[in-house]
Amino acid sequence: AASRNLVRVWASPAATIARAVESSPRFYRTRYIHGMDLLNARRVQEAEVHFRTSLSLCPKFTNSHFGLTQALVNQRKVAEAIESMRAGTENDPDNFFGFLNLGMMLHQTSRHAEAVQSLDRAMELNPSDTDVRGALAAARKALALSGGRSGGGS
Repeated sequence: AASRNLVRVWASPAATIARAVESSPRFYRTRYIHGMDLLNARRVQEAEVHFRTSLSLCPKFTNSHFGLTQALVNQRKVAEAIESMRAGTENDPDNFFGFLNLGMMLHQTSRHAEAVQSLDRAMELNPSDTDVRGALAAARKALALSGGRSGGGS
């Protein structure tokens, strides 16, 4: 009987993760993994809860900041998503993708000066990346067209 239960628990990754959260609710990495699983299942509000729980258990776990950012963007909570991504880059100042994504979100919300700063950092981290080059050029152009003013809203 025990082996049948073991097979049932391990039969699906989602069930295994849910069981791990149930068994060890204070393990921040399991909360993060469960959040990603929920995000992939388009259960974004539930995912947000697990990412926030993961961060309450381990505030410096960068992956949870980035997962939370995804959940917030999917709910159109862009200002909160930007702050979550910013927190992730503060925790991991050498994370290229964090600075690239932060810069792109800032640019999309007309915060061009901040976008340029973030994208400059991404460019320092990976100067050969074509995505960051294009995003940086677009943010600089938008900043110049705005007369050097950066919008403040989302």
